Amino acid sequence: MKSTLLNLISLCLLSLSTLAQTRPSDSLRLTSPDGQLQFTFELQPGGVPTYEITHRGNAVVLPSRLGLLKNPAGLSGANDWNRDFRVVGTQKRSQNVTWKPVYGERSTVKDHYNELTITLLPTAPNRPALQLLVRAYDAGVAFRYQFPEDLRAQILDIGQEDTHLKFPPGTDAGST
Repeated sequence: MKSTLLNLISLCLLSLSTLAQTRPSDSLRLTSPDGQLQFTFELQPGGVPTYEITHRGNAVVLPSRLGLLKNPAGLSGANDWNRDFRVVGTQKRSQNVTWKPVYGERSTVKDHYNELTITLLPTAPNRPALQLLVRAYDAGVAFRYQFPEDLRAQILDIGQEDTHLKFPPGTDAGST
């Protein structure tokens, strides 16, 4: 009897640990191939998409908003793309290839990254999905917005980007 009860408890604990490893929030973190950089995506209250980037556990970009804004002089009924989202899908992949450029300083270029595509669906009906495609390289993180094909999104009137970069206090920056 004790053996059966012990086996049942062990099975329950194993099931719980498996569930904990497959939580959706785990799939919203992406690390560089060398593990030094980490990109974290999170939806804040109101479905506001945010991200942060760390290097060796130290903040590089503090939690910052993501999004796109409609063209104020554009189509009537257009909506902003910076809030009221829910995550409906994620997909991860990795690539490690070398390619030869037509010209340049190097005869070969290494293209090694981990990629995460996050599909966001607005909570309002009849609005198409927005995807955030993130790539983490050993040297940095890049992301872009894309709209999957959808008949509801044949015409999108984007006015400006609403992506923020919040740096830790004391950060030195330069621009060209």
